[in-house]
Amino acid sequence: MSSLMRESSLYISIGGESNIFNEEVKDYIDFIFKENFGKSSRKKTEANSDNIIEIIYEICLPIVSEDYQTKVFFEKLENVFEDLGEYHPHFTQYKRGGESWLKRH
Repeated sequence: MSSLMRESSLYISIGGESNIFNEEVKDYIDFIFKENFGKSSRKKTEANSDNIIEIIYEICLPIVSEDYQTKVFFEKLENVFEDLGEYHPHFTQYKRGGESWLKRH
């Protein structure tokens, strides 16, 4: 089971009208992920179509050996959702084709 957890990730999408996502906002979003998850998070993709932007972050799931680690992980996840609420964070899947998918749907 633990070998499967090493390969497990969850994905969070941030999105909205592209005119509000300047470099300062993108840096802030990146900071929030790094502050909470460090090297366990990274930006996977950024797609922009018809003035709508979607930025997807990957968070590697921790290998949990103690119950408190699960609690800490979900507290960090809650922090990300609260701090980035105005950018509509939500869980998503990553493997769906990026910008070409966004244009078709």
